[in-house]
Amino acid sequence: MFKYILLPTLLISIILSNKGMEEKRLTCSPEVELNHACIMKDLETVRYILKNYPNVNVNWENSEHSHPLHQACIWGTREIVEELLKHPTIDISKKGIVQSTKISPLRRAINYKKLNFIEELIKYAVRNNIPKVINELSSHEKQKKSN
Repeated sequence: MFKYILLPTLLISIILSNKGMEEKRLTCSPEVELNHACIMKDLETVRYILKNYPNVNVNWENSEHSHPLHQACIWGTREIVEELLKHPTIDISKKGIVQSTKISPLRRAINYKKLNFIEELIKYAVRNNIPKVINELSSHEKQKKSN
């Protein structure tokens, strides 16, 4: 008899845990959660926020003047960068401040030698005709050759 009582309880807990995956509760603003998810390589949360909070400010800066795309270009995965680049308001030329220097997500990816991210950012810039990013890349190449 104990087994029969346990089975429905187990099914209920499985159903509730699956439902919890669909209805994730945020502990703070979507912008803060998105920034944190990019640092923690949490693709599921990134997708959840971008899907369920369409007005989320993906260019939001934290107190250290960094934003989700910056964080993703250091800590994230290619999939996270790709998800952020799909958002209609993403600004890939937006600079954050790193060690009192303004720096773009592309420059961050270059500094951290994240080749996959560099490739995604360049493809996005070319596809969307964003000359600032393309010019930044060519100036980086000139600097490299002069050193």
